[in-house]
Amino acid sequence: MINAIIMASGFSRRMGRNKLLLLYNGKPLIDHVMDHVIGSGLSSVFLVSGNEDVLERGSLRNVSTIYNAKADAGQSESVKAGILNSPDCDAYMFFSGDQPLLDEETIRLLTESFSENPGLIIVPVFEGRKGAPVIFPKRFREELLALTGDTGGREIIRNHPGSVLLVEVRNSSMLLDIDTKEEYMELIESQPRNEDIVVVRGGGDIATGTIYKLRKCGYRVLVLETENPTAIRRKVSFCEAVYDGKAEVEGVTAKLVSSLEDISLCWEEGTVPVAVDPNGVLIGILKPLAVVDAILAKKNLGTKRDMAPITIALGPGFTAGSDVDVVIETMRGHSLGRLIFDGSAIPDTGIPGEIAGHSEDRVIKSPAAGIIEAAAGIGDTVSKGDVIARIGTCEVRATIDGILRGVIRDNSSVFKGMKIADIDPRLDEKPNCFFISEKARNIAGGVLEAILYLQNKEAKICLQ
Repeated sequence: MINAIIMASGFSRRMGRNKLLLLYNGKPLIDHVMDHVIGSGLSSVFLVSGNEDVLERGSLRNVSTIYNAKADAGQSESVKAGILNSPDCDAYMFFSGDQPLLDEETIRLLTESFSENPGLIIVPVFEGRKGAPVIFPKRFREELLALTGDTGGREIIRNHPGSVLLVEVRNSSMLLDIDTKEEYMELIESQPRNEDIVVVRGGGDIATGTIYKLRKCGYRVLVLETENPTAIRRKVSFCEAVYDGKAEVEGVTAKLVSSLEDISLCWEEGTVPVAVDPNGVLIGILKPLAVVDAILAKKNLGTKRDMAPITIALGPGFTAGSDVDVVIETMRGHSLGRLIFDGSAIPDTGIPGEIAGHSEDRVIKSPAAGIIEAAAGIGDTVSKGDVIARIGTCEVRATIDGILRGVIRDNSSVFKGMKIADIDPRLDEKPNCFFISEKARNIAGGVLEAILYLQNKEAKICLQ
């Protein structure tokens, strides 16, 4: 039996943060190493680290974890911790936690070489360059335990040249490790596109319909928001996670995240990560299949067609074929949700869609600038003239009878003329204040159709 010992105790001083938790291809670097080790068929796997977050990654994969209390003493302490806390075996195979490209074929080649040469130290080599992982037979146990400082097993290899078998591997994956920010960015640039990641810019109620549908269809969705999002239909807007830490809509939970590790954890547990990233920096790091601009600003705030293989925008302000690949019509009516591959959506008229005979009068705009203080909540029944909010000494009154379908968050800063509330004249529609609207679902269907269509189209081109 071979004990696989993944050494993950480094302090990543040149990186400036724990590099093993940085994302590559949608998951932390350390996860790639563990997955390849497990996938190679090794069953006795141990993760050694002085970092609790790294050890937690191992626990999530049912890998035996070993806390290294002497991590600051160098690599030798990881070696010793792994040996002393693992069962009796025929050999120890030492892996580095920062080799995300290490492949299962290489691992199996090395273990097979040990099976054929059980008394030798197995060292992988590619075009004359030695790398890791390295297998040490049990007979070197005491020498391994005698190591000090940051030497690892190199000293033993030098002292026993006649006991070393160099195994030529088929690719250079075992030579790559990530020590600097520059090396990490090179790795990110070389990574393949993530075929199941979709980044949605914006988390308001219309965007939430799209986020919800994509999440339900199995995509890993990341929501990018501003520091102070302003949603009217807050009960069905994932952007509320920016304020409350999390938001739930129809059984799907979104959580505010502040790191790449948080994003990965959300996807693993089935929640939707929401990051404050108005400039879309994370798009370049995650390399998603698609980017959806669902900000609904009626103008392009920075989405570019080269951000992803598939780019989609909701509503006016974009030109399909130049700004993005596809524009989705958002105007209520016969064309709602239609895919536009050439041209733009219907220009914004400034007139809300009609509901039960009401249009402009069902939407309330701020009569003054200032801080809003709500006097009524979403789902409340209101009558025309009722005070629903105050902005300083100015009272905001209901314009029609109905259900308060949405109102901007209490204590928000508003400007004069800003949309701050929405009344539904249909009194029997109160439950729908807490469900995604038919408009948002229709648009979401258009987004899903666009992604699947363009995916299939690209696949057909590749096969030609």
